[in-house]
Amino acid sequence: FGLAGIAGLMWAVITFKRQARPEWFEAQPAFKIRPWLVFSAWFALLATVASWLPKLSLIVMDTLAVPDVEIARFAAALEISCFVLLVSKSTNKYYMPQLSMILAKHNWQLGRQVQRKRTLVVSSICAAFITVVLIFGRLMLSWFGPEFADGYFALNCMTVGTSVATLFAMAPEFLKFTGRVKTLLAIYCAAGILLIGLTTWLARLYGSSGAGFAFGFT
Repeated sequence: FGLAGIAGLMWAVITFKRQARPEWFEAQPAFKIRPWLVFSAWFALLATVASWLPKLSLIVMDTLAVPDVEIARFAAALEISCFVLLVSKSTNKYYMPQLSMILAKHNWQLGRQVQRKRTLVVSSICAAFITVVLIFGRLMLSWFGPEFADGYFALNCMTVGTSVATLFAMAPEFLKFTGRVKTLLAIYCAAGILLIGLTTWLARLYGSSGAGFAFGFT
């Protein structure tokens, strides 16, 4: 990661120098430290909440009187079901520059075209992933051990949830680009509270299956 980051930085500097206009280097920068710090603090808080959401169920289950094997089954199902989120990250990187241009030029017709194209591609991948999990889910869980196959129901619920999140992964990016960071943070916090409540209730009754349903539903 270190060498890759340095290489990426060097290439970015070279690209900027090649494409930048000469007057950009002569312009005097305008420093707005306080607004930048406030805006950055909201982004940092949003990133922190977003990174903790997938782990909340495990943390809650660890504090409950849930057998360790149930927690282990949930953790294994979580690893498999979150694999599809790689699609959302990669497609977001591809479509975010286009989203920026659409918002800057208010070209909503192009926006609808991009949305339809992304929906078609991502929905096809998600449908294929769900199909694979439905057919080979027990087998994939058994790779962690024979006792993990009982987490099949939790895996299916979580796979549907992560697939839906992947399909609509551009929605949070749209809110960020339009300056609605506080709105997005409120949505994440509400989802986190709901996830904690449902996991606390269902995990006590149904173990990993209940926690998996809570995760997928939220």
